[in-house]
Amino acid sequence: SSGARLQVVGSRNGRTRAVSPIRVTVTDEDTQSQVELDFSTPSPPVSPERQKQKQIEHEKVKQIKYFPKDEDDIFDEAPIKHLEKSSSVSTTASKPTRGSSPVGGRKYKRTNSFDQERKSPESHSKPPSRDPSPENRRSISPTKKDTSSTSRAKSRGIHERLHSSPVGERSKPQLRRRRHSTFSEPINISKNKIIGQGVNSFSDSEDDNRYIDKISKEMRGKSPSPERPSWGFGNSRVPSRQELRDEYEGRTSRNRSRAPSRSQSRSQSRSELYTSAGLSYDDVVQTSGNSLAPARKLSRQDSRVSVLSNISSRWKQDLQNYQAIKTTIYKNGDQWFDGFELRFRPTKDFLDLDALLSKLSPKIDFTTSVAYLFDTDGNRIRKVDELEDGQGYVASNTRRFVPANYGRTGEAFWMEGRRYSRVTPYRKRSGSSKSSGSDSKPGSGDGKVIKIVNNEDTSLSEKVLLNLKTSQTFEEVVRDLGQVLKIKGADRMYTTQGTEVKSFSHLRNDFYNEDVFVVSAGPTRISRSVSRLARTGSEPTLKSRVQSRSASRSKDIRESDSAGNIKILINGSRKIYHAPNKLPKESDHPGAKLALEWVYGYRGADQNKNLWVLEKGELLYYVGAVAILYNRMDEKQKHYRGHNEDIQCMDLHPLGEIIVSGQMAGKTPENAAHIRIWDVTTMDTLAVLGLGECDKGICGVSFSPLNKGHYVCAVDDSKEKILSMWDWEKNDLLSKVSIEADSISGIAFHPFDNNLLITHGKSHLAFWNRKKDGFFARSDVAESTPGIIYQCIAFLESGDLVAGDSDGNINSYSVSAEGEYFRSFSIPAHIKGVSSILAMAEGTILSAGEKDRKICAWDSARDFVMIAETELPSTAGSGRTLYPQWPSRNDGNVYVGTNKNLILEGSLQRKFNMVVYGHTKPVTALTTHPSDVSFVTAGTDKVVAKWRRSKLIWKLTVQAECVSACHHPTGSIVAVGTTDGHMIVISTDSGSHVTTIRICGSALNAIKFNLDGDIVAGASQNGSIYLYKASRDGFAYKKYGKISGGQMLTHIDWDNEGEYLQTASADFNLNFWNSETNKLEKVPSVLRNREWVDQTCVVGWSVAGIWSNHNYQNVANIETSHVSKFRELLVAGDSDGYLRLFGFPCMNPKTEFHEEKTVSGPLACARFFHDDSYIIAVGGLEAAIFKFKIK
Repeated sequence: SSGARLQVVGSRNGRTRAVSPIRVTVTDEDTQSQVELDFSTPSPPVSPERQKQKQIEHEKVKQIKYFPKDEDDIFDEAPIKHLEKSSSVSTTASKPTRGSSPVGGRKYKRTNSFDQERKSPESHSKPPSRDPSPENRRSISPTKKDTSSTSRAKSRGIHERLHSSPVGERSKPQLRRRRHSTFSEPINISKNKIIGQGVNSFSDSEDDNRYIDKISKEMRGKSPSPERPSWGFGNSRVPSRQELRDEYEGRTSRNRSRAPSRSQSRSQSRSELYTSAGLSYDDVVQTSGNSLAPARKLSRQDSRVSVLSNISSRWKQDLQNYQAIKTTIYKNGDQWFDGFELRFRPTKDFLDLDALLSKLSPKIDFTTSVAYLFDTDGNRIRKVDELEDGQGYVASNTRRFVPANYGRTGEAFWMEGRRYSRVTPYRKRSGSSKSSGSDSKPGSGDGKVIKIVNNEDTSLSEKVLLNLKTSQTFEEVVRDLGQVLKIKGADRMYTTQGTEVKSFSHLRNDFYNEDVFVVSAGPTRISRSVSRLARTGSEPTLKSRVQSRSASRSKDIRESDSAGNIKILINGSRKIYHAPNKLPKESDHPGAKLALEWVYGYRGADQNKNLWVLEKGELLYYVGAVAILYNRMDEKQKHYRGHNEDIQCMDLHPLGEIIVSGQMAGKTPENAAHIRIWDVTTMDTLAVLGLGECDKGICGVSFSPLNKGHYVCAVDDSKEKILSMWDWEKNDLLSKVSIEADSISGIAFHPFDNNLLITHGKSHLAFWNRKKDGFFARSDVAESTPGIIYQCIAFLESGDLVAGDSDGNINSYSVSAEGEYFRSFSIPAHIKGVSSILAMAEGTILSAGEKDRKICAWDSARDFVMIAETELPSTAGSGRTLYPQWPSRNDGNVYVGTNKNLILEGSLQRKFNMVVYGHTKPVTALTTHPSDVSFVTAGTDKVVAKWRRSKLIWKLTVQAECVSACHHPTGSIVAVGTTDGHMIVISTDSGSHVTTIRICGSALNAIKFNLDGDIVAGASQNGSIYLYKASRDGFAYKKYGKISGGQMLTHIDWDNEGEYLQTASADFNLNFWNSETNKLEKVPSVLRNREWVDQTCVVGWSVAGIWSNHNYQNVANIETSHVSKFRELLVAGDSDGYLRLFGFPCMNPKTEFHEEKTVSGPLACARFFHDDSYIIAVGGLEAAIFKFKIK
């Protein structure tokens, strides 16, 4: 850049324009930082008069002498900027003019800065320019070789200004001047006005001159040290701390001795120097090290120390390390713990987090020491470096963080035993004074219990404990109260007389006797119903109520505020349900009874001998605790209801008029295992045997055929397997013996001997001969092969025993002349097991295979030669029981009970037809048609079936196990929820598959359409509710929304308006959800007056009486409930298989009910028909379906 030259280019009008094609690069020797300056921009053309005036001004600038200033203001950087502007331009326009340059012999111009300040005083208020344009860079980046000349020029400029400002035109000097004043066009000043004569003028005393000369000489004598860091934009020697301290003390003493005008003079000159260099005051005090860019911004107090002492960066880092931080520590799980302040130096006082926790342990009364630290949001703190100054933290002795209002203020009011807080609550600042009312408990004196009412709908009301010392504004509190009452944009509060409440003080002082207030959005008139409510005084005085109760009983305030609220215990958990404003009349008894009309299904999946045919052709079998006589001709059923637990075995009397049956043991002594003998005609119980003597149940019973059934034998299902023999007519126990077998499949009397019994089971086949003394003699004929199960037996006309085993063999046993029993014949009849053997006339034997689904006929007279065989369809399963259709006939027609719970009829010469159908596995889903007497069931056997009256209409096998079902309000389709999260839509009329929708990845435990049928909601096992839009006919669906929850949901209901949902969880919690906002309703009491369509939730105010009723024999969980269409009856089923009918609503635990015992396992579902004429109940391990008529 030293070879730079100026070019003069002629213009069209004959005038000259100066052009500088120079590009200057300034490089810092230490940091090698570079700044490029561009001087190629031409200046604007100047008029001849202006050009002549500029030459005169340039001669004056040459006469200016520059002297160095104070040493803390000297920087080796850019010379003074000069702008070619008229005097009317403000001094804040600090950009250099086009063509100007601080180097290369340019001409300079100067303007009286004081005159500029007087003309445009607002210029000092503008911020300094940070524009990194070439012009600005040029003004702050000089070359190194111009440094000394620049310093001398600055000093001469200061000396000239001390003697060139007229007193009359000079404004009052300021102690701190703006840093961006620039030289502009000068003003002619007469020599008789050079010396200032005012009090506020710059002093030209000899002390100032001597001080300036001294600093100038010192600065000339200093040489930059390459070993020291640079100061500003050039190298300079950094003095030691002792030198700076001595020099600073000397200067301070001199400054105190000088007059105020001298300090002002130095301040003014220092400001002018910074301005001329293009730097602000902050830029000056921040510049350190070798960087060309300003460092971290310092405050004005720190800037003086930085300029004077030039503290090294390492020492500054040490200062930061010694800086302490302040935190507030709270106790985990205790929101009333005040918290205490902890101040420490992170890297000095505590080296790790364990040391910090050991410091906290003595200050918090945990049972063990503090082991964990969290922030107030629950995030775990693992290092001391993660702690921030001024924040709050929670100390804990366990891993579990308990969310609470740690250090929060601003909760405006209490409601339902908890705070009603804002979305972003205020937090106490660390070290701030503790608020006496923000975290005060109810009853502490800072609150006021009031009742707020919705003026538009007076049924929406709530009582809250208002915190009068909250940090929230009154308007925010009113807005929050409006949200409780479902008022959008609530901003007004009135008394019942119509007077507006405008502030907390207004509420506290003027309305201290008022307890009822009205909240509205905008100005409103108080409705008559609200005024009548306050005038009649139907509510007790809330103020007296609050004063009469202590703070320890504050929770009882909300429980007793509304009459009719119910508190019950469910599985040890306390539940509170809110009564509606208008209490309905409670029903003490249902006023109706249940009569079992039909039982659907058949138990063949786990029973071999469970089907008989009476003389008139009636089928006899059992399902659950019910023995069924089915007349196919009349399409009617008769039921024996004497058992109160599931029937396990049964046998028919030789005369065909009496039945003996045994049941399993229940939970209570009344439900113990025993044997019942009853009449098939009258369904009366004739005898009860073994009550209190049997343990788990009865695994086999039989009548003695030879003496016309006077004897009954039975085997207990206890560990010893006790064999007992009774004379049932006399209720006399003849004898008993322990069998000592692993399991028993059955027992039978020999047809030719009343004292000879045969028992069979796992690795067990024995003859028991009863002696005269009552003892039994045992003869084992079982094979030595372990694991063989003798599953069925029959007797030939000769008296020989035929037994079928689990290996598929049919074995024949005879008696020798010596009275010993031996196996006379054995044939492989089936593959993997013979499940049933039926001896027919003329020596023909029928056998059913357990695996091959075959039914074979054998001729026993010809060494068991196969006569015929047939195979059952795969959908029917294999045969479990064979019995002739007409015992008195020998036509070959038989009934077959299968392991898929079907009863078939046919023969080996013709096709088998289905007579009775039942689900194979437990039924878990049930839905009744909205306008028909039909219903649909589904279960874990993956089968969906539709029933009407006593017949199966259709059935459909689906992809997964089913857990829920619901009809569309039009009845056109039925939606079925599966365990894999799919919703399967099936046509109700034809049973054809319509569509399958993937809802989620977990089981859909409940599905429900709203009243209009346009939205279907699915409650999943993961706790979420999925909403789908449905077409008018229910054949098309589109995802509508999702409501996230946290507990496994079991039941779901819509309200009449289709806006809210209520759900019951596996923990029997009742929650309410807004389907429009997809959020949980946090104030359940606002929905107390809602009516729910097809109400099925097992918990709630209207169904509280079905829990822990005083008339129950034992406590059981309620698994299902349903309210009738006309809301007069309520049906509930529990986990013990009891079905109970109540009146609705049912709130009293002493309410009477009608009870029916159907199964031993839990009842999965119970529903009313559309006209409340019948109740359908499903449940139990037998896949039973029961239809009860309401009488």
